[in-house]
Amino acid sequence: MSQNDFPITDNDEGRRVDRIVRKMFPSFPLSMIYRLIRKGSITLNHHKTKPGKIAAKGDILTLDQSLADKYRDEKPRKCISENTGERLKEELRPLILFEDNHILVINKPPGLLVHGPDSLEQRVSAYFASETDTSLSFTPGPAHRLDRNTSGVILFSKSIRGARSLSEAFHNGRIIKVYIGCFEGIIENEIYWEDILARDSRNMTTKAGIHDRGKKAVTRIIPVKAAGEKTLAVCVLLTGVTHQIRSQAAIHGHPLFCDRKYGSRERTGRYILHAAGLSFFPEHPLFGGRLFTASLPGQTAARLTLIFGTSPLASAAGLVGTICQNCMKKGSCQ
Repeated sequence: MSQNDFPITDNDEGRRVDRIVRKMFPSFPLSMIYRLIRKGSITLNHHKTKPGKIAAKGDILTLDQSLADKYRDEKPRKCISENTGERLKEELRPLILFEDNHILVINKPPGLLVHGPDSLEQRVSAYFASETDTSLSFTPGPAHRLDRNTSGVILFSKSIRGARSLSEAFHNGRIIKVYIGCFEGIIENEIYWEDILARDSRNMTTKAGIHDRGKKAVTRIIPVKAAGEKTLAVCVLLTGVTHQIRSQAAIHGHPLFCDRKYGSRERTGRYILHAAGLSFFPEHPLFGGRLFTASLPGQTAARLTLIFGTSPLASAAGLVGTICQNCMKKGSCQ
């Protein structure tokens, strides 16, 4: 095999040639990629190929000399040294709840972005930087998102199979997500919030929409303890809309405590919303029946203890586990 040959691995197979090349050279416009393939500057198994050709494990993608040099020159900039990767791995270790060949589960702290500069995604990329997988087109990444100040369970895919499987599960509602939140006002009884929500891209918020210009949002709210005109509650997401809990809480007159973006009267401190539990329905092919729970961050638990005492926090955590288990058994949280 020449130095210009690049093998197709487990995490590349099943993808079109043009999409693999696009991942290798993200700055190239698609028209340039098509032209390079058409000219034979990029071949598959040493023969001219078509952009839509599906690559199989063991196939060889060959680049002409200039492209191969460019790929090797740019690739180190996307990675970090093995020593740095090991250091960040140790820093991430306390946050890792579970890991296998397809998924990494993390208890995200509040105040940390999932994407962008100095984000959780960058830390996870560093964590995997020293691994030996030579995939040309796949990079581990988050399967969903949590807001900067929302803490708790978040899933990262480690393989293309894991990424596709997680995407399917979220798309088809085969994942249960349960949160703990602190709301303003007194919520006395279990309720269902059902709204049509629409995204306001200018203000980066979600608000009440209308039926032909929004998405249906349903959240089950189970109050645990009320004190000082605030309510500690467990929230079960029955749909998945950006800022769903935060938006619905504001719409129904109970904004998250300290969530100034959505109408809280409190002017200091972060809002409290914690993704405490996440589980998969039993039929999921990779992760069926798995349940992940995340403890409250220390500072968050201390703030809630000052308001509600210690027993309600334990009750909320126990309720999260029970809800996840019951929903898994029924195959539904409705």
